[in-house]
Amino acid sequence: MFDVLQTMIAVLLNAIMIIRYHYSLLILVLLLAVLMILAPKILQRKLERSSDEYSQANEHLTEQVTDVFAGYNALYILRLKNLIRRKVKQSSENFGQKKVAFMTVKGENSGVINEVSLISQTAVVVLAGWLALRGYMKVGSIITCSSLAGIIFGNLTAMSFDLVGVRSTKPILKKYQDLVISDDSPAKQQLSTFNQQIQLKNISYQYRGASQPVLTNFNLNFVKNKNMPLLHPRVVVKPPY
Repeated sequence: MFDVLQTMIAVLLNAIMIIRYHYSLLILVLLLAVLMILAPKILQRKLERSSDEYSQANEHLTEQVTDVFAGYNALYILRLKNLIRRKVKQSSENFGQKKVAFMTVKGENSGVINEVSLISQTAVVVLAGWLALRGYMKVGSIITCSSLAGIIFGNLTAMSFDLVGVRSTKPILKKYQDLVISDDSPAKQQLSTFNQQIQLKNISYQYRGASQPVLTNFNLNFVKNKNMPLLHPRVVVKPPY
């Protein structure tokens, strides 16, 4: 907030100084300043969409890595270490692509801002030169006007970069805002407690590429407050509770 206030004060002071040479210079500076602030909005939707995809890819990568390493022991015992590498590689590549896309769009925004800033400073110098030729101001004042324009649009460029950064976080902030649940929402209702047991009936499962299923018509009851080890000729898995 302090940086924005400092920028606006610098712009205002230099604008007051430039009006001493001719009022038309101030009018041009004000019009171009508005253009500089509005220019990044041209790519705002594209930036927000890319930021949202980048955020989702980051979340997916984190979830994928967490899930894979949470089951690392089981995957290692089942000789599925290649699955670990494949899952992490897929998520990492997707994350990398989305990050590159996001940085590209952000760079395009920065390019638009720099181009508008350069055009604005050139326009002020051209107008100052025209005024000098018409005798409305001294020729030596052109250099002063050029310096003042550089300070004004240099500060506006920095402020526009900050605005781009704020706009890029808008989808992320909206995502967290959507997570806020009102007190009367059904999601606030308390789930029923685990009273007696959890039953598994006729569970079958086969890994992709495996020659036979690892579970066939599997039945099991998990009774509340009771420890139950799972035994296998090669594997012993004991619940943590």
